[in-house]
Amino acid sequence: MPRAVKSIDQTEVEDAGKTSTNFSQTLPQIIPGFGTPVFQNATRGLTLRGRDPLFLVDGIPLSSAFGVQFQYFDQRSIDSIEVLYGPTALYGQGASGGVIQFFTKDPTEEQVNRITTGFTTSLADGSAFDNESFSYRFSAETSGRVEDFGYVGVLSLERHGAHFQSDGQRIAPTRLDDFDDASVFGKFVYDIDATQSVEGLLSYARSTARATDFTNTASEGPDPTAVALFAPQQYNDEPRQEGTFASFSYLNSDLAGGDFKFQLYYSSEELTQIGGDIRAAQGPGPNDLPEFWPGLFQTNGATEAIGVRVDYSIDVSDTFKLNVGADYRDESEVLTVGISDPAVFDATGLFDASDSGPQAPPVDIESFGLFVQGAWDVADRVTLTGGVRYDSFDFSVGPAEPVFSRDPGFRPGGDGSSDGFSYNLGVLYDLNPNTTLFASFAQGFSLPTINFAAGSVAPGVPLSGTNLLEPIVVDSYEVGVRGAIGLTDYSFAAFYAESDLGSSVRVDAATGGGRLERAPQRNYGFEFEAARPISETVNLGLGVSWNDGENDADNDGEYLALSSLTVLPLKVSLSADWQVTPNMKLDAIIFYLGDRDRAFDDGVDSFEAEGYVTADLGLTYSFDNGSELAVRATNIFNEAYIPLESQSRFGVTADRRFAGPGRELSVNYSFSF
Repeated sequence: MPRAVKSIDQTEVEDAGKTSTNFSQTLPQIIPGFGTPVFQNATRGLTLRGRDPLFLVDGIPLSSAFGVQFQYFDQRSIDSIEVLYGPTALYGQGASGGVIQFFTKDPTEEQVNRITTGFTTSLADGSAFDNESFSYRFSAETSGRVEDFGYVGVLSLERHGAHFQSDGQRIAPTRLDDFDDASVFGKFVYDIDATQSVEGLLSYARSTARATDFTNTASEGPDPTAVALFAPQQYNDEPRQEGTFASFSYLNSDLAGGDFKFQLYYSSEELTQIGGDIRAAQGPGPNDLPEFWPGLFQTNGATEAIGVRVDYSIDVSDTFKLNVGADYRDESEVLTVGISDPAVFDATGLFDASDSGPQAPPVDIESFGLFVQGAWDVADRVTLTGGVRYDSFDFSVGPAEPVFSRDPGFRPGGDGSSDGFSYNLGVLYDLNPNTTLFASFAQGFSLPTINFAAGSVAPGVPLSGTNLLEPIVVDSYEVGVRGAIGLTDYSFAAFYAESDLGSSVRVDAATGGGRLERAPQRNYGFEFEAARPISETVNLGLGVSWNDGENDADNDGEYLALSSLTVLPLKVSLSADWQVTPNMKLDAIIFYLGDRDRAFDDGVDSFEAEGYVTADLGLTYSFDNGSELAVRATNIFNEAYIPLESQSRFGVTADRRFAGPGRELSVNYSFSF
C-alpha cells in the first residue's frame, strides 16, 4: 500500500485486553493518530487524522445512530486489527479518515479450550481495594475442527465496578460503571472442497445496569470533575444496551483463477441510557440550558442494517493484480428521548418515562458502491497502484421536532440523494531491499452523520435548502517511507487532506455539547513508528503522531483552528518488554499527550486542551502446565488528569467532565485444556 498502514497481531490484542476489555480505552494508546483514551462506551472524539474512520469487524460496518459500541464484539473473539490511514476505493460509507478493521479468530487445527478469569480494583489514594471498585470478568473459549468443519465459540461475562479519581473520589457513572455485560460469539467454517468454503458468524451482547444509586454532580473549584452523588434511582425502562451481528460468507479461492468472496450481513442495536437530570442547569440566561427542554430524560436508540458485499481479486499477470467489487447497505436509525415526570421523580426517585419525543429525526439510508483497484509492478523497484470508486446514497428523513434543539420547531424532513466518483493513485519505490518510499493521492466520498445533520436543520427548512446533508468529498495527499535501519523497523507518513465542504464537530460554548459544522476544511500531520530489539530479551517501541487542521466556518476566507475534540495534540507512546526468563515477561507503556491551545486562542473552543502523562506496568508468567497469570498496574504514578474528551465538558455539562481513573490493578488468570 502506498500509504501508512498498521497491523496489530493477536499477542498485542491480548495484551491490551489484560488492562481493559474496552477498546476505546486501549487502542488510542497503540494506534498513532487515533484519538485519545476514552473511559466510556462511546467513540466521541475518536477520530483518525482528525476525521471519522470506518470501523469494520470481518467486513461488517460498526456504525449506528449513537456511535460505535466496541463492546458488542468481545475482545477475546478478535484475532488481529488492521489500520489503513486515509480514504480508500475499497470502502466508502464514511471512511474519510481511514479504515480500522477487526478480524475475528479462525478455527484452530487442534481442539483448544481456554478459561480466563480476573478482576480489576482501585489502588488510588483513599480508595485502594474499595469493595465498590472491584470489576470481575470470566470468559470461556473453544476452537477446533472436525474433519471439514471448523468452529470458534466465546462466552464472556463481566461485572463493572466503580472507578475512582487519583484522590480517591468516586468518578460519576460513565455508562460503564455498575453495568453487567454478557456476550456470546460463534463462528463456523465449512470447507466444501480444496478451493471453496462457507463461513458464518453470530455475535450477541447485552449490557444491563446493575445498580443506579449514583448520579453525576460537578465538584467544586475552578477545574471541576464529575463525581458521584449518592441518589437511589429507579427505572420503568431499565438502562441497557443490546447488539446482534450476523454474517454469512461464501469464498472461492479459484474462481476463474481468482479469489471470490460474497458476504451477507445483518446488525441491530438497541440502547437505553441512564437517566439525566438537567433541571439545575436550566434557566433564562444565555449560558443556561433552555427551560423548554425536558429536565428528566433517558436517551433511547435503535438501529438496524442489512448489507451485501462482493469482492473479486485476480492476478491478471505476474506484474498486474486487480480487485473489483460492489457493496450495498440499508440502514434505519431512530433516536428518541424518554421524558419523566419531575413530581414522580422527586417523590420516589423513579424515571417513569411517561412521555417521549424525538432526539433526532428518524433516518433510513441506502448506499451502493462499485470499486476497482489495481497494482502494477512496472519495474523491479516500482509499483503503481490506482483505483476508482462510485458511491450512490439515498436517504429518507422523517418529520420530527427534536426535543433538545435550541431552535424549537417542526422539521419536515424529506428525501435526498447524492452520488459521485472518488479516485486514488499511488507509487511505491524500493530504494533498497530495506527501504520503501511511497506517495499517494486518494479521494473519499461519504455522507455526514445524517440524523445529527438533519436535526441541525432550521425549523421549516426543507432538506434541499441546506448544505448540512451534502456529501463530504476529501482530497488526501500522503508521502512516507518505511523499512529497517539495522535492527530498527520504522515507518513515517505525512499527510494533507482538504475538502470544500468538510464535516467537523465544534463544541458549543454554552452547553459543552457537539455542534455540526459544514465548511471548507483542511487537515495535516504525520505518524511515526519504530521498533527495535536492544538485546535477545528486550524490545522497545515508539509511536508518535501529530495533526492539526482548520476550517472556514464563516466562508470569509479566514480559516480558524478545528476544535481540540476533533484534532489531537501531539501524542507519544513508548513501550518496552523484557523476557526476564523463559516463563516471565515484564512490559511497560508510557503515554504522553501534549497541550493544544490554538482552538481556544481562535475562539473556537472554550477550553484549552491540557496534556498529561500516564505509565502502565505489567507482568505475565506462563506456567509449564499451559496456564498464565497476568498482573497489570495502570497509571502507576496515580497521575491526576482529565481525558481530552471530558475536557470539552464545562459549565452546564461539567457533571460529565469525568476524570481519568487513578492507579488501578488488574489480575487475570487463564488456562487451556
